[in-house]
Amino acid sequence: MHNNYFEVSAENNFELGLQLGKLFRENLNETLKEAHLNPNWDQVVEQSSMYLKKTKDLFPHLIEELKGYAKGADVDFMNLWALSLEDELYFEEKCSTVITNNGMLVGHNEDYKDAEEKVCILKKTIKGKTILELYYLHTLGGNSISINSNGYIHAIDSLSQSDRKVGIPKNVIARWFSETSSPSDDFQKLSTLDRSSGFCHNIVNITGEVITIESTATKQLIETIETPFVHTNHYLTDLKTFEANDNSTCTFERFKSARENIKEQMKVTEMQSLLSLNNNGPQASLFNERTVGRMIIDNTERLAYIWLGREKEKGWIKYNLNFIV
Repeated sequence: MHNNYFEVSAENNFELGLQLGKLFRENLNETLKEAHLNPNWDQVVEQSSMYLKKTKDLFPHLIEELKGYAKGADVDFMNLWALSLEDELYFEEKCSTVITNNGMLVGHNEDYKDAEEKVCILKKTIKGKTILELYYLHTLGGNSISINSNGYIHAIDSLSQSDRKVGIPKNVIARWFSETSSPSDDFQKLSTLDRSSGFCHNIVNITGEVITIESTATKQLIETIETPFVHTNHYLTDLKTFEANDNSTCTFERFKSARENIKEQMKVTEMQSLLSLNNNGPQASLFNERTVGRMIIDNTERLAYIWLGREKEKGWIKYNLNFIV
């Protein structure tokens, strides 16, 4: 097991946040110190308040969770809120997802420059619902790759779009989707939300059915997917008319490499090799200088294999998914 593996359990969101704040206080305070080195940080926090107004009425329980987190870590809530918005305000596109074996094998590389120490493995249970995920310590979670006790895998790929605006942040929506028990119902709700921007949500159930939801601030499309399938950081659907990606993170090179090397049927070891491809150099490879964590989920065996950049010497470690009901 990794040193940076944690389990928390709570009866409500505020209590969950309180536990997380106490657990990750030192790391969060260090991250906030780094944020304050940005001469425009006060403006970032002020700008984030507009997103909060759009969010608190529809997702009050998640705002309560962040308030608990701020209290537990003894930090200012608005500073934490601004941090939690990530590339809504200040970060870059990230991540690659590959799905094969008729949806029964899912791999994900989490890319985020200089963030190795900000990522851990978190198993959280709230009101009887459990989620195992790669977790960014300054966020609500759900914005990387996770699997919940309903049996749904949720893997996020960042996207850039031309219709960005102030609205409900995509990280809030990602956390909400990570708890899904009915992606089709949640897609209907998604279409009604006043969103700020959008992710690609790759969602796989325990029997291998795969859907993707690509979204912008104003549009969303849901598709049923045949495997093998690859998604990186650009649009694959008709929403490509909203594309605003400058390829600064080499999304097209990563996509091409994954497509050329994925197979219809793969062993876990072969998936590990695919996610380790560095044939395009330190910036454009699937496994690149920004890769901070990786997860493979084997639905057939109900196992997750996780690699953390901050503990790379340990390699891949296996975790049982026996919390799936």
